[in-house]
Amino acid sequence: MYYTTDSVKAPRKKDMNRNYLSLSDKKFVVSTLNEVGLYLLEFYMSKAGTPQYEYSDAKTAQALGWTIGKTKDNRLKLEKANLFKQDTYGTGEKKAVVTTIGKAIELFRNANK
Repeated sequence: MYYTTDSVKAPRKKDMNRNYLSLSDKKFVVSTLNEVGLYLLEFYMSKAGTPQYEYSDAKTAQALGWTIGKTKDNRLKLEKANLFKQDTYGTGEKKAVVTTIGKAIELFRNANK
């Protein structure tokens, strides 16, 4: 369940093609964070696969009708829980950002099989 916004296609398992959360996944996120974190994670997941989507706090806050501070706080909670991660490669004009969403959920599913 790793979603990236880069143009490189990564090999995916059959179960990883879902871009929704099961009830047990949602319970895991709510118990790890809170309902607001779940809402933000689902928003990020809805944007997965959109080429060159910018996961900025300002853009996300505007789309959700939140303040930038609320968005940033909850994004940082998602990052700390290993549910959202952005890696930037390169410098200057040639820069790539790879976004990973839901890594901890995949680990949670594997632990409960």
